[in-house]
Amino acid sequence: MTSKEYFRSIVTLAIPVALQNLLATCANIVDTAMVAGLGNAQIAAVGVAGRLIFFLNVIFWGLATGTGAQLSQYWGAGESDNMRRTQLTSAASCVGLASVFALAALIFPRQLIMLFNREPEVVAAGAEYIRIVAVGLVFSAIAFACSTAYRATENVKLPMYISALSVITNTALNYILIFGNFGAPALGVKGAAIATCVSLVMQGTIFIVIGIVKRHFSVMSISAVRDTSAAFVKKYMSISLPAALNEALWGGGVVICAAIFARQGSENYAAYTIYTSLENIAFIFFQGLAAATSVMVGKYVGGGRINTAYKFAKRTMIVTPIMGFVMGLLLIILRDPLLMLCDIETEAARQTVRTLLLIYGLWFGVRMINYSSVVGIFRAGGDSRYGVFVDLLGQYISAVPSVLFVTYVLKVPFVVSVATMLVMDDIVKAPLNIRHFISRKWIKKLTQSGYCTEEEEKC
Repeated sequence: MTSKEYFRSIVTLAIPVALQNLLATCANIVDTAMVAGLGNAQIAAVGVAGRLIFFLNVIFWGLATGTGAQLSQYWGAGESDNMRRTQLTSAASCVGLASVFALAALIFPRQLIMLFNREPEVVAAGAEYIRIVAVGLVFSAIAFACSTAYRATENVKLPMYISALSVITNTALNYILIFGNFGAPALGVKGAAIATCVSLVMQGTIFIVIGIVKRHFSVMSISAVRDTSAAFVKKYMSISLPAALNEALWGGGVVICAAIFARQGSENYAAYTIYTSLENIAFIFFQGLAAATSVMVGKYVGGGRINTAYKFAKRTMIVTPIMGFVMGLLLIILRDPLLMLCDIETEAARQTVRTLLLIYGLWFGVRMINYSSVVGIFRAGGDSRYGVFVDLLGQYISAVPSVLFVTYVLKVPFVVSVATMLVMDDIVKAPLNIRHFISRKWIKKLTQSGYCTEEEEKC
């Protein structure tokens, strides 16, 4: 594994994934900027509803990365039947989870929003938003499952194209429906929800149609129903459920902290909502890096090329903090131009966002070590359980109690509470993740093929 081979693989796989996430991030920034023009209460409402949908998406992401690890290993071993069985189980899990969440959002929208904020204006707008978006969540689940299947088999361009079309649609409908352009009624937050829902439905539908036309295993895996035994489902769940639990634990910790932040007033939470939209600009590169690393590590482990898998992962562990420092510095430099895109209601909220981006940029390199190792390496190697352990420590033993203490006992400023969440989570996990990587205990081959000798790997 030479440097040239490594970077060629990373560029080929990571750039389309990063571009896909960049499009989604830019759309989110535009959405946030548009809603920000409606006032702090409205953007806080969308932010609260977004935290609930975020929690569902991180569970999807956990299932997706667990599924992707298995698919990439089966891809490397050429086990197409196991690929179809894995995809069927993944799609059923995602759709089932989305259906439960959507039903709760349709029946109890106000109660869900009140878990975070009880200001009447925020509750009313947030409930309306989440009830409309709930309709599109099943299609979002389908898109997650299909996108994972394409990425795991080194086809990263189609998900990027479909995501681009969805983002363009969402942005255009936001422009039309929020402010009533081109003769449409000005619907405000309701218009933003309709735009999001339509884009989700369109994205899932396109994946289904293309999959049927091309007879791709991502949607044609229904033929594997008869061949999917209880033993296979159990094996799938042993990898994907810990990954989903890992993301749920991490996301749950973030949501608990967000609930604490939301109770600090709509102005502070409006600032936090804008900050979470902008922070993703630096994060998108590492989503691509982790996705590319996951595909290649899983492919090598599945094919029995263990040494090559470790060397590939080692390069990612070296590249991550270096690029993390660079991207964090870039975010700090660009924060003022980015804030010019947002029509923030108060100067205090603007300064809060500016400070939060400074803190995040300085800490970014450390934070990405944990993301790349757990999501990009350990799960692809077949070890999805270790992440559960480190997130229990990082979130619930360290970060959440620390945020509660500094917020309600020490009564520190809002930005210090947010910084506490970041630092106390990562400072616990980073040393543990580095140690686990060096041990190689994360390499757990799932396929039936044998191991290659070092001489065979070199060939």
